[in-house]
Amino acid sequence: MKLSSVKDRLRTYYIYLPFVLLCAPLTAVDAQHFCGTQPPSAVLKTGGENLTEDVAPHREVEQRTGAHLPISGDLRGLVVYIQSQEDEFHSDHWPSGGLPNWTDRYESDMHEYFYAMSGGTLNLHLDTYPELMRLSSPEHTYLNGGQNYGTAIKDILYRLDQQIDFEDYDSWSSHDRSFRVSPGPERKVDLIIIVHRAVVNRGLMPYVGISDLMYPGMFFVDEFRRFIYGGDGYASDAGSSGMIVAGFPGQGVPLYYDVAFGVSIHELQHKIYGETHMTGVFGSLGMNAASGGSGYGMCAYERHVVGWMNLQHLNAGRDTVITMRDYHTHDEAYAIQVQEFDRRFYILEFRNQSSKFDASPVPGLYIYRLSDTWALLQKELEVISAKGKWHWSLDSDGLPYRDSPDALSGASEFNKIQIDSVTSVWSPEHRGHPGMAFTMQQPFFGQYRNPTPDFMHAGDTVDMDLNIELLSMTDSTATVSISYSQPPVLSNGELEHATSFSLGQPYPQPASLSAHHSVTIPYTAETNEHSSMVVFDALGRKVYAANSGVQSGSSKMEIPVSHLSAGVYTLQVRSGREVAARRFVVVQ
Repeated sequence: MKLSSVKDRLRTYYIYLPFVLLCAPLTAVDAQHFCGTQPPSAVLKTGGENLTEDVAPHREVEQRTGAHLPISGDLRGLVVYIQSQEDEFHSDHWPSGGLPNWTDRYESDMHEYFYAMSGGTLNLHLDTYPELMRLSSPEHTYLNGGQNYGTAIKDILYRLDQQIDFEDYDSWSSHDRSFRVSPGPERKVDLIIIVHRAVVNRGLMPYVGISDLMYPGMFFVDEFRRFIYGGDGYASDAGSSGMIVAGFPGQGVPLYYDVAFGVSIHELQHKIYGETHMTGVFGSLGMNAASGGSGYGMCAYERHVVGWMNLQHLNAGRDTVITMRDYHTHDEAYAIQVQEFDRRFYILEFRNQSSKFDASPVPGLYIYRLSDTWALLQKELEVISAKGKWHWSLDSDGLPYRDSPDALSGASEFNKIQIDSVTSVWSPEHRGHPGMAFTMQQPFFGQYRNPTPDFMHAGDTVDMDLNIELLSMTDSTATVSISYSQPPVLSNGELEHATSFSLGQPYPQPASLSAHHSVTIPYTAETNEHSSMVVFDALGRKVYAANSGVQSGSSKMEIPVSHLSAGVYTLQVRSGREVAARRFVVVQ
């Protein structure tokens, strides 16, 4: 007999909002219409040109439904905490024989996380089984008896079935196919999360997290009215009814909260995205990486692909300037199609760490390169490091270090570094570091630079005309220039980059014609020198020129703007054969 008194003791973190019916599966053609959005008003249309006018074959990043669980509506799951018989390890946060002291926080944060990432459309409600469950037998018994971890899980489920009714956990149907989720029960239990305090024997369970229950087929419950699907028995099967989070197999360390939460959201996202890992690592910028819980907040592509936000699409070949707000709190990110490659994009995010789930190392501009293949489980996303790509070598301790720059064939700290034909390693910085972001100290991503938007495809170099420059950054916004041509000042081979003087960041940025008469550019010079100033517009035309001098030390120069039109301008300061340049923006 089921004990209703135990079921009533289940603690539930539940906020009800009417669920949103799941969209029908999208075809490639449907996706082009469904996800199309206009650039926001913050985009400056330089030279009076329309940013929405096509200048190249135009495609937008595809969207789709959830793989095995819904992307909107109410989803209810059961969390069960378990402990091995041999586990008597000490922990202040999870006492032996009891529940961890962070169960309420886990329920709350899991709900808040998926509610925030989904833009308020997915409500995850977790119930906690109120008692710790011990494995029925010692770990070695399962191993020596030719059994496995899945057998131990089925023992747990058998005892649960004597205590609770699983009807509340069967609200969605996947029709036994990926990306076909719809409301309504199908006899298959939707979600059970097994949280294991500490796995003593790594041979029984080698993973910190896995998105199935490690036994093949169905385990029937509720007097055969429902079943808990364990997986296909071969590889991680995200179509399983459950997932497992296990405390540091073989290390004798009980699970603690940060790892439990990070691994949980990673394994749960597999049930939304499928078994794929879009990249090796995200540097703490996303969750769909093979490195598992390397970060918390999803990146923009992860959210866009399931419709939890819409990327703003900028047309390839069109020069423009955009003012970006924090990606996580304003759902703003931009996609730029790679010309002549209709399923490749660059994605731009500005992060200022306003969200509690944003684990980016520093505020800054973050850039990704996306290969949006037709196959649903073969999308590839590469984090572009502001440090560029390099050839790597190993030091005497076997740790990789940057040997020589190679913008095309090298590897960044977010690639698996191939040392030789048999040796590959991860950089110590692969989980993220301040130098990965584009900031005012490293504002450029463009031609003839490292990093470069050029890339290798099928053994050939794809030359991009794209140049992205972070013009200014405040606590709340970033102003970014996107251009497909270089002003003459940046490509004149007769000039040398200035070493005896340097230009600071122009201000105000942008300058308003209605409020400002000039733009100020601070500078520092080693000696008093004669110099010339020239201002070019976005088409390389000279719109202002003056002869002056720079004074030793720190000072500033003023550029009048009242005679200019709204647009992007480049200031060249030349002294002898040396030249320095800065861009500034003028708006109405």
